[in-house]
Amino acid sequence: MQKHPVEEILKMSKVESINAVKTIWDSIEDESQKSEISDELKSLLNHRIKSYEKNPEAVLSWKVVKAEFLSMRKK
Repeated sequence: MQKHPVEEILKMSKVESINAVKTIWDSIEDESQKSEISDELKSLLNHRIKSYEKNPEAVLSWKVVKAEFLSMRKK
């Protein structure tokens, strides 16, 4: 049976294990930078920001939205 990679890292010296974790962290960071939002979503967000800037009073607070949602679920 193959050992879990964490078990192998725990057997390493402190310097080796820090380097292994850093390598893993860097790969996660690289991957997260690749996941940009689509142009379609950017456009939608920009539209919503402009709408808000034109009429900031036309929004609902989270408290109101949550209350409405919870009341809809009870029906």
